[in-house]
Formats: sequence, C-alpha cells, structure tokens
Amino acid sequence: MKQNLNMVMTGLCLLTAGEALAAACATPPDCASLGYTMTTADCSGLNTIKCPSDPAKVWCDKPAEDGLRIGDILYSDKTTSPALVSGKTPIGIVIDAIGRIAVSLEEKTLEWAKAKSSCIRAAISSGEGSWNRTKIIYDVCSSNAPAAEFCYTHKTEGTQEGDWAIPAMNDFSKIMGNCKEAKWKDCLSVINQNLNKINKPKLEGFWTSTPVTEYSSNIYYYEKDFARLYQEYDTFYPVRCITHF
Repeated sequence: MKQNLNMVMTGLCLLTAGEALAAACATPPDCASLGYTMTTADCSGLNTIKCPSDPAKVWCDKPAEDGLRIGDILYSDKTTSPALVSGKTPIGIVIDAIGRIAVSLEEKTLEWAKAKSSCIRAAISSGEGSWNRTKIIYDVCSSNAPAAEFCYTHKTEGTQEGDWAIPAMNDFSKIMGNCKEAKWKDCLSVINQNLNKINKPKLEGFWTSTPVTEYSSNIYYYEKDFARLYQEYDTFYPVRCITHF
C-alpha cells in the first residue's frame, strides 16, 4: 500500500512539474530552422556543433565533391585533413572549401597603415582581388602599410612571399557566403577547434584590404561576430592572411 501511494504521489509531482514547466518556458526553437539538420552518425569523425535545444541534432561542414571541408588543416604539401597527420607540417586552416582558400595559422596585431594618403589611394585603385590589392599596397607603401606587409611577406614551408594576402572585402563576403547551410559563427567555431588543436590563436577578426572611400580614413574590418565595421587606418587590430591552394 505504501509503495502504491508513493507511485501515485510521484505521478502527481511529475504532472505538476510538467505543467509548471510548460507555463514557465517558451517553446525551444526548432533545430532544423537553425541549421542543425544532421545527426552524430552523419558527422562521424568530423568537428560538430550541437543544437542548443537537442544535442542529438548537430551541424558539421559537409565536404565538397573532392572531400574538402571548412576547418580542415592545410599542410605544406597542399594536402588537407580534418585531423592532425603525423610527419606533416600544418600551414593553414581551410576557410572556404569551394574557393579553396585557407587562413594563416599566425596572426599579428598591427595598424592597417602608418600614413593615410598614398596607401589608401593604392588600395582604392587596385581593384577588388585580394592578391593584386595586397601586392600594390605593399609595392607603394611597404612598411608604411604593416598589415599588407605582414601578409605579402608571410611565407611558410611550401609557400613563398606573395602567396598570402589580406582578404579584400568582397572576397571575404564570398568566403562567408560559401559557409553554406550553417551560420558563419558555426563555421568559425569549426575553424577554431582545429586552430586550438595545433596551439594557434583562434580566429576572431580580419583587417580587409578595402578602404571605405579614397578620401576616408576608415578601412573595412570584420570583428568577432563578423559584422562589417569601419575602423581608422591607424588603429591596431589582428591581421590574418589567406592563401589559395
């Protein structure tokens, strides 16, 4: 009898708790609508992000047709892998699987330019391509454009001077667009998981090589949440470089 009474009381408590929970809590967002459309089985062996309201639903970057995916480690022999490969030298992390672009492992906090006029005019007149623009800024301004100098002269095992660039604003917009189904912050999280594995600073922002206007003192900068900001050319921000492979 005592056991039966306990069971009844437990049922009443569960019912009461469920009603209270329903009254107090809003309906959680649907995982699929947030981009979490896969299961852990779909993402076996890959870095994953779990849906906040249902950990069984996850997101991972789907590989391109050739198997490449955002967050893969780029090695000096231009091969890639989602995990560290013994005996190979990592040189970057894939940030765009469609465009085959990787971001550097190293970063440096620098001014975009020390002198405004010639460097900004060079950037405006050089078109939109990241590599052409970085080269022209460096050619015109050299050490007066620390961000361009850092990326243009950046080299690793398997790459040489001129292989790396500051991303132009329109190029970086394409990179974010190629993140595809997930929100950019989830792509960024996958990138940072592998940066952490190889003990490199996480990616939080980008100086671009694109001034707002020829006569402005502002340069486009993408910050932690990758909102596009206008920043003064002589302020110090992290510089990350990109390369084609």
